[in-house]
Amino acid sequence: MKNTLIIFPLVIILIIVSCRDQKKHTAKISSEVAASVSNVSDEVSKNEIIFKGDEVLIPEFTANLNVDPELFNVLKKKEESVIADYYFYGNVAADTKLPLDVQKEMDLYGLCLAKGILEINDITVRKITFHFSHIKIPRRLYDHLTDKIIRLNINFYSGRKVFENNILDVDAFDSAFSDILNNNNTVTYSAKLLKTRDRRKVN
Repeated sequence: MKNTLIIFPLVIILIIVSCRDQKKHTAKISSEVAASVSNVSDEVSKNEIIFKGDEVLIPEFTANLNVDPELFNVLKKKEESVIADYYFYGNVAADTKLPLDVQKEMDLYGLCLAKGILEINDITVRKITFHFSHIKIPRRLYDHLTDKIIRLNINFYSGRKVFENNILDVDAFDSAFSDILNNNNTVTYSAKLLKTRDRRKVN
């Protein structure tokens, strides 16, 4: 009888300890799942255009220039900079009536949504990378796009700190911004030294 009385409390204690361990294990799994879902959510937001109040938030993206040896040596030796001149725009139907403030943003390309310049001065490697971030488009402009497609033009050229004219021979990017998002938020081009006879002023 005494043995039975001793064993019974021990069984209860073991059951309680087991339940606590199970709860801890379950809590740990739930925490890991939540963290995983959070990471996925962050990943998606980095690859999507976000509409927030009066603004359209553009995801971060990069533009890479693979520079050939001849151009790299000139840029490095002469301490010339390289510029990425970007311009977001969209199409508006010809018969669309626009408010005056929006009409002012129309040009030969279409409706200008945002623009800017990135410049890299210290060229030390042959792969030049431009990081585009914190770009916002006014929602009032986006709402007037006929097809709701955001387009992007990027021109690359030298900073003319040393040379009077552009010395980069490289293609420009001009397409729907979604093309960059579909390519892991990256666009890559190859650049070489522009022949002297072909050099001309940019802008």
